[in-house]
Amino acid sequence: MKAEPQYTYVDSPESMLEFYETNQSIEWMSFDTEFIGEKRFKTLLCLTQVATIHGIYLIDNIQLDNVDLFLKMISNPDILKITHAGENDYRVLYNHYQTLPKNIFDIQLAAGFVGHGYPISFRRLVELELNKRLNKGATVSDWESRPINKRQIRYAIDDVIYLKDIYDKLNANLVENNRKSWADTEFQKLEHEEYYHVDKYRKLSGSKLFKELDMKEKVFYIRLLGWRDKVAEEKNYSREMILSDKYLPHIVKNIASGKNALLNNRRLNKNIVERRYETFKNLYDKPANEEEKEIVASIKLAPLKLDPELENLFDLLYIMVKMKCQQNNISPELVLHRSILKKMKFDFNYFDERLENTWRKDLLGSDLVDWLKRRDRLKISLQDGVCEIKMP
Repeated sequence: MKAEPQYTYVDSPESMLEFYETNQSIEWMSFDTEFIGEKRFKTLLCLTQVATIHGIYLIDNIQLDNVDLFLKMISNPDILKITHAGENDYRVLYNHYQTLPKNIFDIQLAAGFVGHGYPISFRRLVELELNKRLNKGATVSDWESRPINKRQIRYAIDDVIYLKDIYDKLNANLVENNRKSWADTEFQKLEHEEYYHVDKYRKLSGSKLFKELDMKEKVFYIRLLGWRDKVAEEKNYSREMILSDKYLPHIVKNIASGKNALLNNRRLNKNIVERRYETFKNLYDKPANEEEKEIVASIKLAPLKLDPELENLFDLLYIMVKMKCQQNNISPELVLHRSILKKMKFDFNYFDERLENTWRKDLLGSDLVDWLKRRDRLKISLQDGVCEIKMP
C-alpha cells in the first residue's frame, strides 16, 4: 500500500509564520493552486500546495485571511519558483493580491523547448520525464468544502512533489542545448503586470456580427458587455449567469425594433426580456460619448473572408515555421501562439514584434521573419516543380 506523504497544514497566522520562518531563505520552491472559477465573477482561491527542501505544505487560503508572507516569497527574486502552467496560478495571485512573481521556471513552457509538445499536461510530463503515473481523479473537486479529504490531499501533493525533479531534467536539457536564455525570455513575460491585463473587447475583433453593426449598435454592444460585467462583479456571479453570450447577438440585432421583437425571438429567454428590457433600452437610447466612439474605433476588425491567395501564402509561411521548429525540436506553439497566428493570418497589417526581438528570430532566421513581416508584398511562383517566394 502506498504510504501517505508527510505534510504540514497551514491554516492559522501562527502556522503561516512558522512556514515563512522555516523557508524564507530557501533557494527554490515548487507550488500549485486549487481554485474554483465556475459560477463566480472572481475566482475563489482555495488551496496552495508548496514543496521546498524542508517539506510539503498545504496553505488553506479559505481559512487564512492573510497570506502576505507567502506572497513575499513569490515576489522574492532570490527564490526560484517552479510551476506547471504557472500562468494560471500567477494570474489568480495577481487578481487577488496584485502580486507579481520573480525568478520563475515553468516546466510546461520549458518542455516545449526540448522536444515535447506545447502545451503538455502535467500527468503526461511526469510519465515522460520520470516514468511515473499519476491518478488525476480529483481534478474536478469541491475544493471549497472543509475539511479537505484524503483523496484531495493526495492529489494536491502529487501536483508539487515531482516539479523539482522535472525541473532538474529540463533545465539540464535547456543548458546542454543552449536554450536556457530562450526559455527564460518566456518565463519573464509572466513577471510583468501587463501580461495579466485582459482586453474585454478582444472577442469582438473576430465577430462577423460586430463588423456588420452600425455605430449605435456597436456602442450598445459595448455598453451591454460593461453592464454585464458590473452586475456580475456586484453579485460575484459569472457573466453567463447574468446574461449568456448566446443571447447577446439577438438582443443587439433586435433592440431597435422594440420589446415585442425581443419577446418574439425564439432564441431569447422571455423572462430575461421582461426583467431587463428597460435596462437594455436605456443602454441603447443613450447617445454615444467620445470615449465609447474611441473604444469602437480601437477594435480592429478581421476581414469577413480572407483572400485565397493570401491565405495560401500565409499557410505556406507557417509550414516553413513548423519545419524550422521540427528541425530544432521546438514546439511551433511557442514560436507563434494560436492567438497570434490567427491575428497575423487575418490581419496582414499586424506583426508580432517578438518575432524580431527575441530568440524567435535566431530560430527562424532573418529571411523568414522578414517574409512574415512583409507577407502582404510576397508573391508565390510555382513552375517546373520549383516553388519560389518573391518580394517585388
